Amino acid sequence: MQVLTTDNEENGLICIRIIFDLLRNFRPTLETEVQPFLDFVCKIYQNFRLTVSHFFENAAAGGEDVKPMDTSSDQALAGTTYAGSGQLNPSTRSFKIVTESPLVVMFLFQLYGRLVQTNIPHLLPLMVAAISVPGPEKVPPHLKTQFIELKGAQVKTVSFLTYLLKSCADYIRPHEESICKSIVNLLVTCSDSVSIRKELLVSLKHVLGTDFKRGLFPLIDTLLEER
Repeated sequence: MQVLTTDNEENGLICIRIIFDLLRNFRPTLETEVQPFLDFVCKIYQNFRLTVSHFFENAAAGGEDVKPMDTSSDQALAGTTYAGSGQLNPSTRSFKIVTESPLVVMFLFQLYGRLVQTNIPHLLPLMVAAISVPGPEKVPPHLKTQFIELKGAQVKTVSFLTYLLKSCADYIRPHEESICKSIVNLLVTCSDSVSIRKELLVSLKHVLGTDFKRGLFPLIDTLLEER
């Protein structure tokens, strides 16, 4: 957990997998360790909007206000994590870490059912807010990778929310309109990644199979645009 919360995203990704394996294989002895992980997930979703502005607003403007972890002497622009620039992205400001988290949370909720009621009221609004962040309208070529990572993280989060549609319907109902709007916006803005778009369509199908499809009615014109 310490490495996950304080180190760079590459080490953080390895940690998430290790933590998940431990929590899955050593239950219920490790039950006390589940909450700190869920708290970390809440934290990265709280930071989500700032992470988006760090990569797309600061980098586009050449801003230097949010420093990368390792500031080498010939520091390139903040927010550009070119290979070989000596800069590492912290795990608390990483679309890759956000992408990995929902699936782990989903399994943890299945394994440790009583944690659902205590965490969903806090985590759900943070996730709904994260998928509604539009991201940049124009993506400079050097930020294409980050843009694909951003959309990937948002779509994974949508998948998690649509997985909760049946089991946590009462918690999701107040966010119905917002979630549907975000799904349609993602269909419009999503990068040309086949796997990301495919996952988004699967989520849309889940919504269409429930009462939550009402949230799509006002958006039907956009959904029917062939482009």
